[in-house]
Amino acid sequence: MNLRLNFFLFILIFLSSSCIKWELKEHWGIGAWSEDDKAIAITKLSYEMENKGFGAETRNHLFQVNTALVSNINKTKARGPEMKGQVQKLFYMRDRDYVITKTLQKNEASEKHVYYQFLGNGKVRTLGTVPVKRAPINCEGESWIDEINEVAAFIPSPDGSYIASVRLNLTCEGVKAHVKFLNPDDGSIVSKETIPLPLNMVGAWQDGNKKFFNTQNKFAWNESGEFMLGFEELKNNVVTNRVVGWLMGPEKDSTELENLDYSCFAPSTTSSYYSSNGKFINSSTENDNLSIVSQSGKVDIFGCH
Repeated sequence: MNLRLNFFLFILIFLSSSCIKWELKEHWGIGAWSEDDKAIAITKLSYEMENKGFGAETRNHLFQVNTALVSNINKTKARGPEMKGQVQKLFYMRDRDYVITKTLQKNEASEKHVYYQFLGNGKVRTLGTVPVKRAPINCEGESWIDEINEVAAFIPSPDGSYIASVRLNLTCEGVKAHVKFLNPDDGSIVSKETIPLPLNMVGAWQDGNKKFFNTQNKFAWNESGEFMLGFEELKNNVVTNRVVGWLMGPEKDSTELENLDYSCFAPSTTSSYYSSNGKFINSSTENDNLSIVSQSGKVDIFGCH
């Protein structure tokens, strides 16, 4: 009897699973305020979802960047073509008329982060591409493995006149930070500098013949228009609750970063998920409308607080 019941249950589960179809989903994604709080940028998402008994799977992720004035928030305007990937970060510099996205693109073979700049004329510039998993390197007879959570960043300055580009790279001499300041109009390099990170900025641990490396990054612009290349200070792989690093700027010599509060690093520039008075962008799942909502409690706004 139990065998017959189990057989019927198997057939029922098989038939129900065979009826599952991929459904097209379209809705608003993450949004960001412009640097002057007068407009927003928001992504329109499109993907396929397959609901299963133990969760859901998605595939074929596409997005399109839209912008709108806050005074007429539901009159959105598409900027550039529909693109592949899932947007994880978004900056909108209205005065200089561009949007930056950090986008995850993945398939069965690989995963990578692609950084795009959406220009006012509808064109899209690729700022950089970084694989999520980097290949180990052979150093001192060991396999050195890069476990850095965020090896790259592209962050616009508070007024949008520069884009700070950071790329962390593991070498046999240790971790190095390659910093460039880009002209947002044509993507050209205004200035650049490579800085080797001292041991108190890099976490390292051993597992047999493998050595792993990581950093706790704190990258942001300050209110004076200087870029802060910061890292959590580590002692015996434990954070000391102190941020160390450098103050940098286009065509300027870097100087040591003074001990700053954590609030100075989040958000990383004037464009963020919250406005300067703590409001955020809300989207309705019922009618697809956008609205401005006040956040209860404390929110992170640009600058040291």
